[in-house]
Amino acid sequence: MPELHIGMNLQSQESFHFDSELLKYHIALLGATGSGKTVAAKVIIEEAAMAGIPSIIIDPQGDLGRLAMLADFDEIRENGGDVELAKKFSQGVEIRIWTPTKKSGLPLSINPFKPIPNGMDEDDKTTWIDVMAGGFALLAGYNSAKEKTKQIRAYLNELLTLSVENNALPQDFADLANYVGNPLELLEEWNREDKYDELSDFIKRYQDVKSQNSNPQNRSQ
Repeated sequence: MPELHIGMNLQSQESFHFDSELLKYHIALLGATGSGKTVAAKVIIEEAAMAGIPSIIIDPQGDLGRLAMLADFDEIRENGGDVELAKKFSQGVEIRIWTPTKKSGLPLSINPFKPIPNGMDEDDKTTWIDVMAGGFALLAGYNSAKEKTKQIRAYLNELLTLSVENNALPQDFADLANYVGNPLELLEEWNREDKYDELSDFIKRYQDVKSQNSNPQNRSQ
């Protein structure tokens, strides 16, 4: 497991690290108000994220959610910060903020078919659809980083995007199964025949990957 760089010892000026293996156990940050508990938590979360360790953060006060507010690189440089480390975080870490009962961010719901709220901007809408596609792929048993899973997720993403554009988001799993099984009929219904080749390409690539994975010779390599 990688070591997480937490900061510097003010007395010895030595770098302080701890093994990320410790994150498997209980960790508490204790101290008086203003002593730096939140800052320390942010450092641990940032280091863990860059080491490929995800965090689920419950943040009613909104302090830790500020991790999504990436600083300007020039400002970091002027204040003596590590610009390369900041770039690594901004380019390699995906931050999503769910906001129960709120319209901003990504409203949290246990209903996988909940319609997209009116007025959501395009970036948030794209993220919403991507989360939905990923959730359906996971429910179908595609939960790995393999190419087959990527093809399934991309296919679902494109179908859901088209359904949103046509105000025809699936209402339940029966609808979703129909969408997945009969995409060409839907495209005709939505007058989006221009998407035939794109969707067919997703299906063809999935079938190619599935065929390769089922080949004993490929599995033994």
